[in-house]
Amino acid sequence: MRGTVAGVLAAFLGGIGGAAQSRVNGALAGRLHDGIAAALLSNTTALVLVIAALAAAPAARAGLRLAVDRLRRGTLRPWECLGGACGALYVASQGISAGVLGLAVFTVAVVAGQSAGGLAVDRAGIAPGGRRPVTRARALVPRSRWRRSSSRSAAGSAPVPGLALAVLPLAAGVALAVQGAVNGRVRQAAGAVLPAVFINAAVGTAALLLAFGGVLAVHGWPGGSLPGRPWFYLGGAIGVGFTAIGVAVVRRIGVLLLGLAVIAGQLTGALALDLIAPGPAGRPGVTGYLGAGLTLATVLVVVARDRT
Repeated sequence: MRGTVAGVLAAFLGGIGGAAQSRVNGALAGRLHDGIAAALLSNTTALVLVIAALAAAPAARAGLRLAVDRLRRGTLRPWECLGGACGALYVASQGISAGVLGLAVFTVAVVAGQSAGGLAVDRAGIAPGGRRPVTRARALVPRSRWRRSSSRSAAGSAPVPGLALAVLPLAAGVALAVQGAVNGRVRQAAGAVLPAVFINAAVGTAALLLAFGGVLAVHGWPGGSLPGRPWFYLGGAIGVGFTAIGVAVVRRIGVLLLGLAVIAGQLTGALALDLIAPGPAGRPGVTGYLGAGLTLATVLVVVARDRT
């Protein structure tokens, strides 16, 4: 139980970081006038940081060689190394839609996808911890989160184009659940967290490079410019911490509980940021605060059920 609580707290803090990353990458996308370019810059920064960490950690490099050897022998399958592509979708959705929807609404859309995705991934046993049963407490989570996001949309908190754009973070939320599961498998194969984070960053950067190439072919070079303030470039560093936490705790607490704790942190962080420094969409309403409180309560219920 103590390990579960520690894992949940770590994931909660990671979720707060994820909200900050969404704000940073959304602001960077606004300056560059291109969400894919912002995501690529963020992921490339993360990759450089992880490479530097690998250079200073011989044990982590040994773990990376072990993971590559198991990939060659087939004990680690290629699809289990695609967590970075899922993460790339999430980072891209931050740049494309977070600024338009507002951080709180963006996070609610991610909530719905991540909760439902975590339930499905746990049920299928994709994570290294194996299958986890669909209890009543777990099954109610995606439904309550989806109703919350639907009620916000129906209330007119975003215009119709924004509602259509909310499909992107919804899909990104599902992708985050899959990412947590497969990155946990890579961590198990490597025997360490850092090699899994490196593979995640490398695959994600490659996916975003392909996407950016497509954008260049269709629309040409982004019309914006690189901002001068250093905080615009913190998204990659935050992403490294976010990914490392997920890799470290997913085996112990499962994908759904990991997702719930991250969601609680994301909502808390998003509401705090929108309150302290509102984005273009303005400050969140009462339903945003109620949604964050309900999510925190749900996490506590699932933790208590998992103990028994």
